[in-house]
Amino acid sequence: MSARTITKLIELDFVYKKQDEKDSRVYNLFLTPKATELIPKIRKDIKSVVDLITEDLTEEEKFITTKSLKKILDRTQILKHKEER
Repeated sequence: MSARTITKLIELDFVYKKQDEKDSRVYNLFLTPKATELIPKIRKDIKSVVDLITEDLTEEEKFITTKSLKKILDRTQILKHKEER
């Protein structure tokens, strides 16, 4: 996440940052109560979109698609961590 995005989220009172106790160069980000309250609505909205775009799929097709996307995401994470080293 970019510094600009984090700054905007802080300005909107969705996150706050706190300096790490062990490493003063590090700041940890935390959700504010305002952001936490939005989580159920965001999840509901995401579910509505997913239901809409997958309504023509069978349950088996949904399962296979979800499993395949999970594998792709996992592989992406592995490659990202290798790149960061």
